[in-house]
Amino acid sequence: MAAVVTHDFRHMPVARSFADRARGLIGRPAESFAVFIPACRSIHTCFVRAPIDVIFVDRDNGVVAIEPDVPPWRVRIGPRSAQSVLELPAGEAARAALSLGDTILVA
Repeated sequence: MAAVVTHDFRHMPVARSFADRARGLIGRPAESFAVFIPACRSIHTCFVRAPIDVIFVDRDNGVVAIEPDVPPWRVRIGPRSAQSVLELPAGEAARAALSLGDTILVA
């Protein structure tokens, strides 16, 4: 049986309001900011200043897809099992050693 790997992202903001969800990382320095967007299966990087890592998670916050280094002006749609999205600075998913099946903790 494989070990369960858990990554703690409870320190990051959760975009719960419509405005926060729409904004995501727009206008923010992507190299120093991250956001968790619940109940979301797709994102865009329009107006984002730099590439970001996009992590799609299921209802149990298990990683179901990782889209590293998504450049500005792109759209990403998660798999059907995706329930939420974690937006991270580019390269952070690799630094955190995130893998499919890992679990993330959010606030």
